Amino acid sequence: MTALLASPALRSRPYLLLAVPGIIFFVLALIGSSWTGGLKSVSQYAGNIVSSAGGHNAPATSPSQGHPMGVIIETSVTPNLIPLMLHFLTVLGPSWTIVLFTLESTWRMPASPALRRAIEHKQIEIRFLPADTVLNNSGAVSNFLTGPWLWAQLLSAPRVLLFQTDSVICSNSDITVESFFDYDFLGAPIASAYGQGYNGGLSLRNPKLFLEITQTSDFKTSGDSFEDQWFYKEVKKRGGALPVEDVAKTFSVETIYYERPLGYHQPQRWQKDHMSQIENWCPEVKMLIGRRAQ
Repeated sequence: MTALLASPALRSRPYLLLAVPGIIFFVLALIGSSWTGGLKSVSQYAGNIVSSAGGHNAPATSPSQGHPMGVIIETSVTPNLIPLMLHFLTVLGPSWTIVLFTLESTWRMPASPALRRAIEHKQIEIRFLPADTVLNNSGAVSNFLTGPWLWAQLLSAPRVLLFQTDSVICSNSDITVESFFDYDFLGAPIASAYGQGYNGGLSLRNPKLFLEITQTSDFKTSGDSFEDQWFYKEVKKRGGALPVEDVAKTFSVETIYYERPLGYHQPQRWQKDHMSQIENWCPEVKMLIGRRAQ
């Protein structure tokens, strides 16, 4: 365009006045074409979100090799499920993938644009449980977790953060989950009146070791009632890395109180006398709902 204006024919004012409207029209046409193309690309992007995540028959996205995973297992969409998953995604950070295991027969994609965007960007994955999976009480949950199926799905992750709709991590904490990656199993320490080891409702686990345990030991004949206490004994038996209570309570609080941990499991149930302090430190606990005991 600079060359056109510099030509001898256009240097005189009359010709210049005649040429300028044509040049302006040409430029506007180019801009209009680009704008239309931009709108089309946005529309296609929105369509990709719906098509890749819109139906309950849509396949799960491929796991990110070597990335730690935050895993939640729910057979129904509770009111806080999607907000809680998005919260964990934000606090854990971009190196993590959040995986929801659910039943294909009951799964319906929520309308949440934030969830659809996270699925489109492969930050959240929806995977389906075996069709005959039943998780209607703590015994059923323990039987499922002590089988090899789940841990075989998670072998690409160096560590798995298992969480539930009654557990949360606190964005105010200066501790990260990665700070505990040296341990093979970790959760809120269990008060001696209720057993030993760590609660599994918010727990960090080594999937490779847990798969080995489920393939070589039998929970159903162990005499244990809860999967987390059984896994604690099995990891200890194999010489796995387990933190002492003073370390474990900085990670999560359930039956044993500690100020300002990284996370909580069922605080409204077990820490009623401390809820004011807990909510000041971790307002996210207000997102939690009651559920089966574990």
